[in-house]
Amino acid sequence: MLADRQPAPRAQAFYRALDLLGPRVADEALIALRLALIGEAVDDDGVLRLRGYLTAARTGDPEARAAYLAAVETA
Repeated sequence: MLADRQPAPRAQAFYRALDLLGPRVADEALIALRLALIGEAVDDDGVLRLRGYLTAARTGDPEARAAYLAAVETA
């Protein structure tokens, strides 16, 4: 996602911020970029929803993993 930058205007501010923050950026910043790339509103509800899926997926929940991937597959 960061190596192959998309030209979407909504994503450019996130790319600039991530450049400034470097590799230790919080998951929420990457999630916000994902939301911008798929054309969804970048708001607390969206970020919290995807963060919840990601957190559960990291603990081995296959349904959460599938839900996260389905939500971002267009990015």
